[in-house]
Amino acid sequence: MTKKISEDKGYTSKIKSSAIFVAFILVVGTALQTTMILFPGQILIEAFADEVIGTDGDDDISTGSEDDFNTGGGGDDNVDSDGGSDLNTGDNFVGAGDGGDDTIDSGDGDDFNTGDNLQGSGIGGDDTIDSGDGDDINTGDNAFGDGDGGDDTIDSGDGNDQNVGDNFVGAGDGGDDKINSGKGNDVNYGDNLGQLGGGAAGDGGNDKINSGEGDDFNVGDNELGDGDSGDDKINSGKGDDQNFGDNVDGSGDGDDKINAGQGDDISSGGDGSDKFQCGSGIDTTDFDEAEGDKATGNCEDVEKGNGKNK
Repeated sequence: MTKKISEDKGYTSKIKSSAIFVAFILVVGTALQTTMILFPGQILIEAFADEVIGTDGDDDISTGSEDDFNTGGGGDDNVDSDGGSDLNTGDNFVGAGDGGDDTIDSGDGDDFNTGDNLQGSGIGGDDTIDSGDGDDINTGDNAFGDGDGGDDTIDSGDGNDQNVGDNFVGAGDGGDDKINSGKGNDVNYGDNLGQLGGGAAGDGGNDKINSGEGDDFNVGDNELGDGDSGDDKINSGKGDDQNFGDNVDGSGDGDDKINAGQGDDISSGGDGSDKFQCGSGIDTTDFDEAEGDKATGNCEDVEKGNGKNK
């Protein structure tokens, strides 16, 4: 059924190549001028440095409005990078290890935030990321690495954002994540973007995605690869949105709830007993009564091509 939606409604994959992010990291790296290393428990306030590296303890890192490069290290860290285009990592920049429960507040600007390891595997901590306005890329757990996800919260503000609840490129069972993306054309994944070569990505957590005004692309579970799905909730706001309750390839059988909001939206729940709420606009679903699906509002059945009110 997902395939039919793709053919009929012009579904386009929203994957951004990892090469873009590697290039981004390299460009940021060329701009680094100084390195400041904290002693355990030290609090750095308004340091006008380009790079700050925390310790294995619980660190508080606060940098100014420049373009900053911050790494929390081990422990439960707080990173506040204010404005600018920042690269913030809650735990290890390069290296494996289980993540702490980190908090990242990157302010306005085009930021790249990773809750746990940027390059390296490990079990994710329960992280909180607030990236402010700007075109941000936020990953709750590992950007490039495997590991089961923590229960993360991401608030990305206004801008064209990409949010991944668990691992960006990597596999692992998902945590129960919350993603709130503001106004803009956003791409949100509750679990993993997945393995670039496909295959098993990991079982999904029970995620909640609230996407604001804009033409958004929301996936409750995995983009690339398969795995058992969680019971996800997606609320897409005003705009022409694409919503997938389970994995984009159609696998998974979570019991999902999708509220399509205003606009011409397409929604797929996958297998499982799914609930669709269609708003104003022309909304298309893969409604299947045989699987226990329920729909309210003017939901057009992609199989039958008819408006369906229940």
